[in-house]
Amino acid sequence: MKKFFLYFLFPILGLFLLTEAFLRRQPEVQSSVQERRIHCMDDSGLIFLCKEQSKKLSRARAGQWLLTTNRYGERITHPLEMLPDSPLSESNPTVKEVWVIGDSISMGYLLSDPFSPPYQLSQLTGIRTRNLGVDSLGTMGIWIRLKNALDYRAIVPEHIFWIYNVSDYQDDFREAKLLNHALYRMAYRIHFNLAKASYLYALTRMEPQITIASGDQILPEGDATENQRNSKTEDASPESREVRRIADDHPTLLHLKEFAAYIKANKLPLTVLFYPGMLPSGKPDLVDPLRQRSMSLMREEGIDIVDLSEIFVSNDQMYIPGNGHPTEKAASLFASAMAGKLASRYPATFDNGRMLKTLFLRDL
Repeated sequence: MKKFFLYFLFPILGLFLLTEAFLRRQPEVQSSVQERRIHCMDDSGLIFLCKEQSKKLSRARAGQWLLTTNRYGERITHPLEMLPDSPLSESNPTVKEVWVIGDSISMGYLLSDPFSPPYQLSQLTGIRTRNLGVDSLGTMGIWIRLKNALDYRAIVPEHIFWIYNVSDYQDDFREAKLLNHALYRMAYRIHFNLAKASYLYALTRMEPQITIASGDQILPEGDATENQRNSKTEDASPESREVRRIADDHPTLLHLKEFAAYIKANKLPLTVLFYPGMLPSGKPDLVDPLRQRSMSLMREEGIDIVDLSEIFVSNDQMYIPGNGHPTEKAASLFASAMAGKLASRYPATFDNGRMLKTLFLRDL
C-alpha cells in the first residue's frame, strides 16, 4: 500500500497540481474559468448570473470587459446601483421601469457594463432599466427568468424588450433535458461545478461562445449540408440561398407560441427586436431561416416586433470579428431602437429636445 501511494498516487497528484498551476497562467483557460465562476445554477438546473459580482473578464479579440451584478443577479444598468442600500436596486411602484430580457445579446456579452444595450437605454432615456439577460438561456429559460422577476420585483414594467437571438433553436434542447430529467440535471450540476473548480477539467470542456448564423442544427442532414455550404460562401447573394422550411413542431416554435400566449394573457407590453446574425464572411445574414420563422410566428401571434436588418446592413463594425456577438456600436443601436419605440408608445414621457439630441430611431 505504501508503494502504491509512493510510486503511483503521489506522482499523479503532483502532476495534476502542476498542470493546474500551469493552466492558471493560460489566458484562454483562465478566462473560461472566470466566466463560469460568475454563473450560478439554481434548483431547476438553469444557469443564471451570480448575485453581487464584479469581475473584469477577458476574451481573445474582444479584450477585457467588466461585468457587475446587483443583489438580484441582474447586470447593473446604473453606476450607483451597487452602493449599499441603493434605492436603484429596488423596485418602486411609483417609478416607471423598463425590462430587457433575453440571452447573451441582451446581457451584453463581451461588453463592459456601460456598453450593454440595457445600460445605454437607461442612460439615454433616464428611465430605470432592468437587465434580465443571461447568456446561454433558451426560450424557456428566458420565460422563467421573466416570471421570476415579476415575482421578486413585485412590479409590472412599463415595457419589456427582448433582443432575439436564434441560438434558442439549439439551447432549447439542452434546457428541456435540464428541466425534465433529474439524472441529466444531476450530472450537469457535477460538470458545472467541476468546470468552475478545475482548470484542467475546464480545458477539456472549452467551447467557443460564438453567434455565427446557421440553420444547420435544425435542418435534415442533406439540407443542412447544402445550407452550410451556401452560408459559408462569402459572396453568395440572398437570392442564391434557399430558405428551407422549419418543422412546425420544433421545440423553439412551440415555446414561442406558449410564451406569446403568456404575454397576452397577462397583458404585458412586449416588443421583440430581431437583428441579422453574422455570416462566416462577417456580413449580416438576411435570409437566416431561423430568424425569419421566429419573426413570422411572433407577428402571427400578435406580438410587436422590430426588424433591424436594414440598420445592420447600412452600418459596419456591427459584429465582434470571429465571434459574431454585437459590438458596442451595435449595442448603442439596440438602445436607440428601444428608446424610439418607447418614445412613440409613450410620447408624454420623453422630452422632445432630448430625443433629437440622442438621435433615437423613432420611426421603428
